[in-house]
Amino acid sequence: MGLPIVMVSQEEDDFCGDLAGVFSANQRFAPWQTNHVICCPDELMDDCAGWMGYGGCKKEYSNCICRVKPDEIVSGVEILLQ
Repeated sequence: MGLPIVMVSQEEDDFCGDLAGVFSANQRFAPWQTNHVICCPDELMDDCAGWMGYGGCKKEYSNCICRVKPDEIVSGVEILLQ
């Protein structure tokens, strides 16, 4: 339908650097063929910090994704409404 999407992710913004295309769900599963904004935590927490593997956050409960600030999500919506 082409609706704009704000995606909230558990991965930090520059997860895996140059290898992001291989390991990053943000790049591999980003919204397709539509305008989108991906909101990510600034950094990962606990065991997730420094993890170099597929999927970002390693907890079985909401952890790193909770670090995405609500005002960042609102900003993402505002960007898409312009």
